[in-house]
Amino acid sequence: MGLRACHRSLAVAGGRTQTLVFLRLTGSGWDATDAVLTALGRALRLDEDEQAHLRSLARPPRAAVRRPRQERVRPATMTILECMGDTPAMVLGVRADILA
Repeated sequence: MGLRACHRSLAVAGGRTQTLVFLRLTGSGWDATDAVLTALGRALRLDEDEQAHLRSLARPPRAAVRRPRQERVRPATMTILECMGDTPAMVLGVRADILA
């Protein structure tokens, strides 16, 4: 089966247009629906284990979002800023946050 025929059969089986199926399969930022994944599995003649693997590839687990640790200005840096009097100055963190 050629690639176009595969897209066509997936579109028919999943109730989608051929262009939408192609865009989803090429990773254009949309998540593949269950219908599309099922149709793809049927078109590729995958068994149950292979279809489960296909679904795990299509929906990888999300990485846990870590909260960045709070940055602090060191006491020595604060001492320098205080000694500068009226001279404008600021201390930036690693993400360009203004710390002082």
